[in-house]
Amino acid sequence: MSENEKAAWAWAKVGRARELRYGLEGRIAAWSGASALRPEAVIGEDRLSFEVRLRMQQAPPLSEWTLMLGDALHNLRAALDVLVWSFAEPDVMNVSQQKSIGWPLITNPDKWTEAAANKLRSVPSHVVEQIKLLQPFNREVADRERDGLLLLHKLDVVDKHRLTLTATAQLNEMQVQHSVEFYDEAAAGRNVPPNVTVTADAPLQDGSLLLRGETLDPIERINGGFQLTYIVGVQTDLTFIGVIELLDMLTEQVRQTITFVASADPGTT
Repeated sequence: MSENEKAAWAWAKVGRARELRYGLEGRIAAWSGASALRPEAVIGEDRLSFEVRLRMQQAPPLSEWTLMLGDALHNLRAALDVLVWSFAEPDVMNVSQQKSIGWPLITNPDKWTEAAANKLRSVPSHVVEQIKLLQPFNREVADRERDGLLLLHKLDVVDKHRLTLTATAQLNEMQVQHSVEFYDEAAAGRNVPPNVTVTADAPLQDGSLLLRGETLDPIERINGGFQLTYIVGVQTDLTFIGVIELLDMLTEQVRQTITFVASADPGTT
């Protein structure tokens, strides 16, 4: 059996992760269409202020999206372990040794020999060398914690232990194309520039305050509109990132990893 054939089950795990990714993207799009996300401008009772609040017909199903994200991440992480298993020889190991087999992620090069002996037991040396080249410790020290496969591992651990992996929806951008009209030109002139406060971190929920304006003169009416965009993402150790962008990035890295390991030449060691 060739190295590529041995990697077939790992590829199947990646395929399942991609199915979940597209399913998640579809669920987010379906919610966006059904939620009727829109801003609503309301003039205050004294007509000397106005507010723009977010309105939606249904809240985003964040728990469902988090479950799909977690399943996709788990399949990607499992693909790495399955890849190692496809090259191992379980018949030469006891049960305890078999349980330790899996893809190592080592940030300290001094710990590689021990980790390889434990997690890559019975794996051919030319495959071990390929896996070694992909370890986080090959990066600059400051970049090791930014390693994509290490990020995948951390997110998978968080999800498995039901800790803090939670997809959240945040407003990404708000474009305002509105005008406040007054009862005469003199009043309009007295209210330039406008006194408007924008809520930078408004949560994506019905009734969230997007912006508030105050005026010196009574408001006749508000014209124009607002355009909103949002992002569904997770907070990692380093940044907030969209779930689709995250899955695309990690899927590509796992794909490249499997390709690299499966291309190992037995004659190179």
